[in-house]
Amino acid sequence: KLKKTKFIGGRRIMEFQFLKIEKNDLEKLMEIEKEAFPLCIQENVEVYKERIKVFPEGTYGIWLEGEIIAYISSELWEYQEIYEEERFSLSHSIDKYHKINGEELYISSFAIKKKYSSKGYGKIIFEQFLLKMQEEFKIKSSILLVSEEWVKAQRIYLIFGYEQLKKIKDFFKNDYEEKFDGIIMRKNMK
Repeated sequence: KLKKTKFIGGRRIMEFQFLKIEKNDLEKLMEIEKEAFPLCIQENVEVYKERIKVFPEGTYGIWLEGEIIAYISSELWEYQEIYEEERFSLSHSIDKYHKINGEELYISSFAIKKKYSSKGYGKIIFEQFLLKMQEEFKIKSSILLVSEEWVKAQRIYLIFGYEQLKKIKDFFKNDYEEKFDGIIMRKNMK
């Protein structure tokens, strides 16, 4: 049953269901991708097909009351103190870097439908995803890349203990072709 809502002290508490993304979910995932990211940095459906083929346990759809409202995609990497910038390229092949026994979780994409943003759901979803991945895999750290323009996302990552490692100059663009640095952030999860 997808609908799980609790009431505690008269307040409605939402419960999210995490389901592995399947091929038949890709259309809905791509709707979220298109809504969440500028056209020039959107990844295409072929990228997600490869991700769920290579690492089906790494891409989850988050459901609320029968609707997919968000997704998170990830890879497992062999830990390195510093990675070459090319590794963070948008639409890179997961096959190139993913190692099933990797101890570093790379969050390759995380997006929420706009009508569900600014409700605190991002923090809840992100925390639950990290816990789920820690239970299933021997993760010692997590790394991600975020645009300097995405202040709300950065706030979530800082709350969960991510620290800035490095900036990649002019990595991201917005719909107006303005360029923004990418910020590589890491969290120790031991």
